[in-house]
Amino acid sequence: MNRTTTRQIQPGPTAVPVRIEGQVPTILKGRPADECRRCAMESGRVVSRFEALARATFDIIFAMTPDWSELRLLDGIEFIPDPAVRDEHWLDRYIPDDERPRVLHAIRDAIEGRTVFDLEHRSHRQDGSIGWIHSRAVPIIDTNDRIVEWIGAAIDITDRRTAAQSIHRRKRHLAAVVETAADAILTVDTSGTILTANAATTRIFGHTVHGILGRHISLLFPDLPPEVCCAEVSEQDDGRPHHADLHGLHRHGHRIPTRFSVSRVRGTDRCVVVIHDVTDQRHTEARLREAERMAAIGTMAAGLGHDMNTILLPIRARLDAIEGDLDPARIEANLAEIRRGIGYLQDLADGLHLLVIDPDGDGCDGATTSIPHWWQRTGGLLKRSLPPNTRLQVHFPDDLPSVAMPPHRLTQVVLNLLSNAGKAIDAGGLVALWSRAALDGRVVVGVSDNGRGMSESVRRRAAEPFFTTRTRQKGTGLGLAMVHGIATTAGGEFEIESGPSGGTTIALTLPAAETEGRCPQESETAPPTAVVDVHCPRTASLLSHLLETEGFDPADPSEAPTAAALRVVDLATWLTERATTSRPAPMPVPPTIVIGHSTDRPDAPEKEGVAYLESNHGFDHLQSGLQSAIERVLPC
Repeated sequence: MNRTTTRQIQPGPTAVPVRIEGQVPTILKGRPADECRRCAMESGRVVSRFEALARATFDIIFAMTPDWSELRLLDGIEFIPDPAVRDEHWLDRYIPDDERPRVLHAIRDAIEGRTVFDLEHRSHRQDGSIGWIHSRAVPIIDTNDRIVEWIGAAIDITDRRTAAQSIHRRKRHLAAVVETAADAILTVDTSGTILTANAATTRIFGHTVHGILGRHISLLFPDLPPEVCCAEVSEQDDGRPHHADLHGLHRHGHRIPTRFSVSRVRGTDRCVVVIHDVTDQRHTEARLREAERMAAIGTMAAGLGHDMNTILLPIRARLDAIEGDLDPARIEANLAEIRRGIGYLQDLADGLHLLVIDPDGDGCDGATTSIPHWWQRTGGLLKRSLPPNTRLQVHFPDDLPSVAMPPHRLTQVVLNLLSNAGKAIDAGGLVALWSRAALDGRVVVGVSDNGRGMSESVRRRAAEPFFTTRTRQKGTGLGLAMVHGIATTAGGEFEIESGPSGGTTIALTLPAAETEGRCPQESETAPPTAVVDVHCPRTASLLSHLLETEGFDPADPSEAPTAAALRVVDLATWLTERATTSRPAPMPVPPTIVIGHSTDRPDAPEKEGVAYLESNHGFDHLQSGLQSAIERVLPC
C-alpha cells in the first residue's frame, strides 16, 4: 500500500512544491523556465482552492507533531485566543482544566491505534467564553510507517450543542410533567397499539405500564367510537384534539367515566391520547344537582301552604255542610267539590313526587310520557318555579305523541327550563311552554321567554357544566348542563336560540314513544281501574281518594267488575253475592277487597284474590290497611 508524504520544498528557479506517492524523488532539474512557471501557477491555484474550501468548511485548521506535544496553527485566528504559530502549551491555553483528561485520553487512543482523532470537546474562545468544537485529525505516515505529523480541522459547534442541551432539558421537563400529570397520557399508533404510558394510567385503570405497552387501546376502552380512533384523526387538524365523553374499563371490571382527548402528532403515524378521570367531577355534579333540586322543591313547597289552605278551608266547610244534611242533591254537589279540591291536592303531591325522584336513577328507561296528561298532574306545582306576576302561556296539541322519557325526568327538565327563564325576565315578563310534533316524527318541547338574551359566547357555553353568568351564590351552572345531559341520554337534541337583543328559546327534540311503555307508579298511560262498590257515600269517597293515591282510577260501581283491575266492596254486598252464587266461596273476578266490621266477617280464612279490610279504626288505619290489602290481592 502506498503511503502519502507531503513535504514543503523550498522554492527556486527550478524547484516547485510537489505532492508525491511513495518516496520523495530528487527534484527534477533542467526544466524550462516557462514550464516551471506554469507548474508553479497551477500549484498555487490548487493550493488557493484547497485553502478556500478549508476556510469555508472549518473554523480552525491545524497541524500537530507526532506525539501532539506541539500545535502548529494554520488557520483559526478569529476563533481561538492569542494564537501562536507554534505552541507547546496549546493544551493549557485552549482546553479547560476539567476537559483535559478526556482530550488526552482521545489523543492516546488515536496515537496507539494510528486512527483518526475525532472528538467533540469544550475550548476557550477568543471572546473569553468557553464553547464547543468538533475536532478531527488524521495521521500522516511516511514510507517507514512512522507518523510524521497530524493534520486536523475543527468547527465551532457551540450553537448546536447549546440547542441540543436546551432540547434535552425540555425533554426532561416534558417527561417530568407527563410522568407527574394527574391525567393518563398515552401515545398510540394508527393501529391502536399503545406505545407509551405514564404513571397516572396505572392509577386510573389499574394496569401496570409494562402490562399495557404493546396492547390495543380497546383494553382500556372496549367501546371506542371510530371518530376518536387514531387512524381516523387527520393530520389536517393541525394537532387540534378530538374530544369525547367515554367510559373506560378498570382492570377489576368496573366502568370509569372519562374525558377522552386525542390528537395526531404532525408528520407521524402516532397520536397522543389524554384521559381525564371525571369520577369525582360527576359525584360533585350529582351532589350539586341534588342540592339545587332540593332547593327548588323547598322553594315551591314553601308556597304550597297557601294553596293547601285555600283548598282545605272549603273542603272543611263542605264537610260541615254535609253533616246533618238530608238532601241527596246538595250532598252530591258538596262531595263533587270536595273531590275536585282533593284532586288538585293530589296533583300537587304527584308533582312533588316526580321532583323527588332522582333523574339520574335507573329503572325507568323504557317509560313514556303523555305531555298533556303530565302537565295536568305537575302544572300547578311547576308554575311556582316562576316569579310572581309572570305571564305563563302553555300550548300542547291534543294529538301530540307521547315522548320516550320518564315523567320524572321530563319534570326535572321543564323545572330547570322554567326556572332559567324566570331568572332572565323582568317583572311581569312572558314565558311560554310549548310542544309540537316534528316533521321526522319526533316531539319538540321548548320554553321561550322575552327576557334578557345571551351573547354568542355565552350561548355556546351555556350547557357546559359549572358555566354560569351569575354569582356562585346564585347559581352552580349545572341546570342547563343537566337538561342537555337528560335530553342527549334519551336520544334527543338540545338547541338554544338567543341573541343579545333579547329573548331566548331552548328547545329539546325528543324521540316519540313507539309503544306506551310503563314505569311502575309513574307511567302517564291510563291508570288501572278500581271499582268502588260501597254503600256509604262518605266511605266510598274516602276510598276513591286513597285509591287515587295508590295509582288507580276509581270507577263507578255500575261498571262491569271484569273490566277493572281491582274491586272494593262492602261486606254486606259481598256476603249477599256469596249467598246467591251456585258455588261456595267462588274465586272473585277481579281481585276483591272486602271492607266491613270484623265482627260481621265469616270465620273462614281469606281466599286467594280476596282481602278483608277493617272499617272502624279511622283514616290512618284505613289508609295503611288498604295498602296492605292491595299488596295481598295484587302481589305484582
